[in-house]
Amino acid sequence: MIKRTGMISDLRLFFDHIPKTAGTSIWTWLVEAFGKENVSPQLKGLKVESALSLYGDRFALCGHFGFVPGDKLPPGYISATVLRDPRERALSEYFFLVEVVPPSDMSAEERLIKTLPIEEAFSRDKFFPKFQNVQASHLASRFHPRPQDLPPEDLIRFAKLGLEQFDLVGTTERLGEFVDVFSRLFDIPQIVLRRVNVTSRRQGFKDLPVGLRRKIEIFNEVDLELWKFADTLFAGRTVIFSLPEAKDSSEEAKAPDHSAIPDTIVEDGALELLGVSVSGQVRQTGDLLAGELATLSIALRAKENVDDLNVGFSIDHDSGLRLFGINTWLLGYSMKCRAGGDYKIDFAFAVDLGIGTYRISIAAHSGPSHFDSCHLLRKDVVEFHVTGYLGARFEGLTRLIPQFYASVVGGEGTIASVSIMSEEDIVQRIGFMTPEITDASGFMELLGAIPSLRPGEQLAVAVDIFNMSAQDWVGDGSRPVSLSYHWRRMDGEPVIFDGLRSPFSDRIVKAAGKSRGNVLLQAPESPGRYALELSLVQETVCWLEERGFKSAMQMVDVGGEGQCS
Repeated sequence: MIKRTGMISDLRLFFDHIPKTAGTSIWTWLVEAFGKENVSPQLKGLKVESALSLYGDRFALCGHFGFVPGDKLPPGYISATVLRDPRERALSEYFFLVEVVPPSDMSAEERLIKTLPIEEAFSRDKFFPKFQNVQASHLASRFHPRPQDLPPEDLIRFAKLGLEQFDLVGTTERLGEFVDVFSRLFDIPQIVLRRVNVTSRRQGFKDLPVGLRRKIEIFNEVDLELWKFADTLFAGRTVIFSLPEAKDSSEEAKAPDHSAIPDTIVEDGALELLGVSVSGQVRQTGDLLAGELATLSIALRAKENVDDLNVGFSIDHDSGLRLFGINTWLLGYSMKCRAGGDYKIDFAFAVDLGIGTYRISIAAHSGPSHFDSCHLLRKDVVEFHVTGYLGARFEGLTRLIPQFYASVVGGEGTIASVSIMSEEDIVQRIGFMTPEITDASGFMELLGAIPSLRPGEQLAVAVDIFNMSAQDWVGDGSRPVSLSYHWRRMDGEPVIFDGLRSPFSDRIVKAAGKSRGNVLLQAPESPGRYALELSLVQETVCWLEERGFKSAMQMVDVGGEGQCS
């Protein structure tokens, strides 16, 4: 909601404030302008989809967000961002590590940086990626999976394209003018912006030796160009921006837009499409069951050599909603194919979709985007129907993780794929630091009785979770809160203490709120009578019963082999 001339509109604000120096002050300003209940916490590293899921009911989502290629905001959002002089930003990052971040929250590399003088830290090339073109890489990640590996000319192109996605663009050096624009747009009183910089007592860029200053500038040439471009966008776009008019409630709803692929993209004819099909394991047709494994097969003929082949697909619901998209580049593969060959590309994925009709679009191109070098593009080339369920029914959407195969099926061509994934791609640090639960006041109720179980048998049970504290319990990020359990003997001795983990259905249990969830249980392997304790756990922090949470208790009989007694 945006307050405007005493009215409330349907618009919302997405504020990706990149520089740390502006983060706290901008968040404080938004809270003063619109009320704390209408502004999200200061989020860090949370993916856009997760942020919308957790705080989509707030007027403003505010923080340092993590982008992935193809990220877009839903309709009705005004987006804003602020860039900082990259030379000062690199210094701020270093001093933030040295002066603020505790060693327990650091990687081994960061702990080493913390011990080094500034001249040595900025002279070791292996550390420089942490301080190099950070803002450009962040913005380019909306269009490329590994922007830090791009040559400078491609990085600045993708970064500028990412920056242009924002409606309002500013810089911290002109933050006062940026705030004035906000005050005018949203019809709020002028607010004196309190500048907050947790490393304000550090050296400034001008205080550094000439050689070190030059090194920082060389390593941040792309960010410096992007920073100047942000100033251009501020003058040419932000200062003249006006909010869209609120829709008339009597206006008829428009039909969904199925034209996700622009008509201006031109194919170069290097590839010919031979066929596309979708098949399942249960039914070898386009009628699938939710829960089974499906295979999308794309058959191609190469008319020219393609040295950087990237094949992908997207799935749209019949309503026009884009559900999922992936390509071989994002899966970590680079392919080559030679003219004269016929090739088949298979994507296998679990059909974790609800009953309905779905359409698949495909693209084949060189590089990460079909906007640059498109060999083949087909919209709604094949459709399939989910007509029933294999296993448990469900509601909502879930993530698809396909596998990828490539083979020659005819002609004299060859096709090869090489993994381009590094260790950082395979093992990644989670950027969103989930707040530690300090007050776990609340309780859990088991819905219905648990029957006798066989040894090792699995069962899903429904529970209600009541959060009586003033703190949200978040099932996302680096320290998620999950549903789990303990099995104990009748004397209280634990048999299984760390039970299976089950995620929150809603991803978050709000303060003073209630949520329903399902706990997946596995019975002990030995027969007997046991006490089952259903509880919550915050990974790497604690079991919540240690901080005031009341577990749900149930006595359960585990029978002998082949019987339930």
